[in-house]
Amino acid sequence: MLAAACGVSSAAADPVTIGWPELRPADGGQCDAAHVLMQMEKVCLQPADPMVVLRCGTQTVDLTKEPVRIAGYVHPLDMTFKGLTEFILMPPLAPCRHPPAPMANQIIRVSSAVPIDVSFDPVFVTGVIRAELNVDGLTPIRYRMNVTKVEPALIPDVRP
Repeated sequence: MLAAACGVSSAAADPVTIGWPELRPADGGQCDAAHVLMQMEKVCLQPADPMVVLRCGTQTVDLTKEPVRIAGYVHPLDMTFKGLTEFILMPPLAPCRHPPAPMANQIIRVSSAVPIDVSFDPVFVTGVIRAELNVDGLTPIRYRMNVTKVEPALIPDVRP
C-alpha cells in the first residue's frame, strides 16, 4: 500500500529470496571446502584451519541495494530472549555438542523495528543487507541488515 501511494510498483519492491551460499564467494577451492567442512560433523573432531576460516570468512559478495529475504535462526546478542530488536541471524550449526561459530560471512547482525522473541524455529527476515565487518563481539560478523519484516520459516527453507 505504501509502495502504491509513493508511485513505486509492487513488483520492484518484491524481495529476492536468497540462501546462505549466496553470501559467500565461490572460489572453487580452499574456501569452498572450508565452508563445507563447517557444516559437517567432523568439524567437531578436526576443526578447520583457523587461518583459512579467517581469510575465507571475511570475504564478501557484491550485494545490491534491493531488499532480500533470507531464512535462518535467531541468536540473541546477550542473554535477553524476549522483545529483541538487535540479534544475529545464522544458518544451521554443525551437528556437534559444542559447534564452532559459523564463518563471519555466514552471520548477519539484524536490526528490527518490530521486537521479536527467540525460539528454536527458523524465521525469514526481509530487508536490505550490506557488507559491514563487526568484530566487537564473540565472533566476527560480516553483514548487517535492517529488516522490515520477520516471519516464520520452515527448516527446509534454511539452506546452509
